[in-house]
Amino acid sequence: MFQQIRIGNVVVSSGLKELDVWRSRKDPAGYASFLFKDEVEIDTPQGAIVEIDLGYDESNAARVFTGNVSRPDQERIIAKDSMTKLLQTKVTQSFLQATPQDMIRFGLKLAGIETYSIASQAFSPKDQVVANLNVHDMIRQRINPYWNIDFAPYFDARDVFVWQPLARPKEMFLFQYGENILEMLADGEIGMFRTVFVPGLDHSQYITISHPRANGIALVETVHHFIQDDKLRSEIYYKLESE
Repeated sequence: MFQQIRIGNVVVSSGLKELDVWRSRKDPAGYASFLFKDEVEIDTPQGAIVEIDLGYDESNAARVFTGNVSRPDQERIIAKDSMTKLLQTKVTQSFLQATPQDMIRFGLKLAGIETYSIASQAFSPKDQVVANLNVHDMIRQRINPYWNIDFAPYFDARDVFVWQPLARPKEMFLFQYGENILEMLADGEIGMFRTVFVPGLDHSQYITISHPRANGIALVETVHHFIQDDKLRSEIYYKLESE
């Protein structure tokens, strides 16, 4: 198992005793909770950058989280992604003849977010939109309903802000009964299963499930990566899509 974590300017390999990474298209912010092995001594100041890479070996490792320490100097350290900046930044302005992209770019600049990927499709401008909310809620409660959009705002595993439509690729991760599904913990249209760690897997992706209790194309709603008994595992919360 390959595991590497960067905190500030310090990089530690194979130093994590426990790790939980939660990323979801439903919850406002992704976060990581981790505990170092007893022999690892490292400062974890408030606001220090955190980057976590996991894999079965270094050649197939993938970034699973980027954020900043939000609760330092505890036995178990908590880090959150930059959605916290959007939640803490209030937009008091009213927008005239603005598109969703105009409002989002304004909010991101106000929050100090410089890297982002937002939809390029054209939307008609609205005569007036009163924000008076933090940036995250402005997107969820003003932009999406006003323009009848269902794009989830989130920060990806490298802490880049994303506001894009979902797209089904031709090739998807396949999870099969008796192969890489270790345990089906909740089945049906909305369910969850445990699997081996899959580099590159994240929420807002489509996957294919082949299992007696769930079968078809599903949207990943939430991903939980964790270390259990020195093994990498993932729990996938999904919603089956109608064909």
